[in-house]
Amino acid sequence: QTNFVTVRDFLMTQIVLTNACRAGVLANMTVDHFNKGRNIKENEHYVESVKEHKTASTHGPARVVLNKSLYIWLDLYKLRPKVSPSSDALFIFWNGEHLMSGHVSRAIRASWKKAGLDDLLHCT
Repeated sequence: QTNFVTVRDFLMTQIVLTNACRAGVLANMTVDHFNKGRNIKENEHYVESVKEHKTASTHGPARVVLNKSLYIWLDLYKLRPKVSPSSDALFIFWNGEHLMSGHVSRAIRASWKKAGLDDLLHCT
């Protein structure tokens, strides 16, 4: 359980740092979004499109760009049958429930703090 949470928090932190996206984008990202990501730039990057987020009505779907390493890590992470084989949410609690945006923010702060850095990091 501890390893699962640590890996999940690390992956979310990596995505936030490389995309400067809000927490709601990660909270609403699904396994289906991930599986339908478009491969661009000759296998170097993957673009995930998340339609459900706070500013979608004014800015449209959020684009989450993943480098090849991060894409592979997420591809391995989504294979979590011991945790929740039926959940469609990509980022989940240990019990299989999907994370809300506030949970994503807390998880990212926890990951940042585990790295020994100031805990003032947040998604906004």
